[in-house]
Amino acid sequence: MKIVNWQPLFTDHQLYTWRALQALIIEPITHVVGTAASETRAKQGWKGADLSGLDVVYLDGKDWWQRGVAIIRANPEAVHVFCGYWAERRYFPLIVYALWHKAKVLIINESFSSESVGYLVEGGRLLNRIKATLRPLLYRTATVLLMLAARGSKPALLAISMRAVEQFKQAGLRNSQVFPFGYFIPPIPVAVQPSQISEQEVRLIFVGSLLPRKGLDVAIAAVTRCQEQSIPVTLAIYGAGDAAKYITDKTIGTTYLGKIPFGQAQAVIAKYDVLILPSRHDGWGVVVNEALLQGVPVIASENVGARCLVEASGAGAIFRNEDIAGLQKILQQLSADPNVLTLWRDNAATVRVLIEPEVAAKYMYDVLRFYFYQTGKRPKLLCFDH
Repeated sequence: MKIVNWQPLFTDHQLYTWRALQALIIEPITHVVGTAASETRAKQGWKGADLSGLDVVYLDGKDWWQRGVAIIRANPEAVHVFCGYWAERRYFPLIVYALWHKAKVLIINESFSSESVGYLVEGGRLLNRIKATLRPLLYRTATVLLMLAARGSKPALLAISMRAVEQFKQAGLRNSQVFPFGYFIPPIPVAVQPSQISEQEVRLIFVGSLLPRKGLDVAIAAVTRCQEQSIPVTLAIYGAGDAAKYITDKTIGTTYLGKIPFGQAQAVIAKYDVLILPSRHDGWGVVVNEALLQGVPVIASENVGARCLVEASGAGAIFRNEDIAGLQKILQQLSADPNVLTLWRDNAATVRVLIEPEVAAKYMYDVLRFYFYQTGKRPKLLCFDH
């Protein structure tokens, strides 16, 4: 099986799975990369992925269309895997071209946001509202175009989260074309022992960019309310951004501790009781993986893609988007009964082996064989249905 992987920007949360997939197939995977670095992500602390040993082609320069077409023509029997409809805008016309020329196409796509908040940057409120309104229409239109362009096999889609599964079905893809997926990273050995459960205090940790999209204000408000009622819950915040926008004189129980050096998040998370990810929108949220891999439970909003890992394993709790009172209730219960945290930790330990890159790679390989080569049964991703 020949695979051509079209990436806008190669990051670690996909790279580990691709390396594991390469171990399953004989022919080298060709990785077409749109750009080597992102200035926006660099400011947030991201570092470039180590692509050593991979067959990488950078699709930069003004002749990107000619070079992209040449790659598709040179690999007519390959499965062309595109990361996103337009995560790299130049790729969408290449997807159409590939489908028109009867190539096998698999698209990997996160859910799109229905919230009026910026993604990597804050953005203006009006522009964010317009984008949120137009996204469903744009994806439906794009899906119709892709289906019409496909003169051979219809495109398949690996949907990052169950929310993405539903969105792309609503956009026009058939159930047979859509397969649930996620991001997968390996556990990092850490020197610290898992934190001891304390009957005195529940220690929460937030790791991520300090943007409105991340819902940090919701978590801070819930913790402050707990503190005002003498409920011992604290929140430690790590991430790039202006903490002064969130922590004020009225904030109680929350501390900003700066940025975590790249690659060390798991070691820091392991020192806390629970990770909290209160995002208004998160296509996935790899920090959820990082927590569960260290046996740390997660409290997440319903708009976090990786919530499916928490729900399937019982390693935490989910609350409604922007529901401060609902989150506060979860924190109160957690503080009142240490057995809840013990149960969550036990459940986190069981899901760890199901969210490693090797498991994801085998699933992806089985999807390709099933959909494009009619081999085997429709595969299941066990971490979504644990």
